[in-house]
Amino acid sequence: KKAVEQFNPDYVFTIINDSYAEMPLQPYIDKIGDELKVDLIISGYQAINQGIKVKENSHILQNLKQVMEFIQNL
Repeated sequence: KKAVEQFNPDYVFTIINDSYAEMPLQPYIDKIGDELKVDLIISGYQAINQGIKVKENSHILQNLKQVMEFIQNL
């Protein structure tokens, strides 16, 4: 959160491949999206496998092709 406040990015990109033991993934993603106030770009096995639902300021990249297209369009 401090990095977002300091650098004011257009988005935060995260890849979630490992399970998250402290809390279920959906509430974790919801909390990040609510607290950061920037677009959240999500990819990775767990995000796709668990069928994460995202809010309108968040997007899930479903596969490597989508990740590569996202990066190429920067």
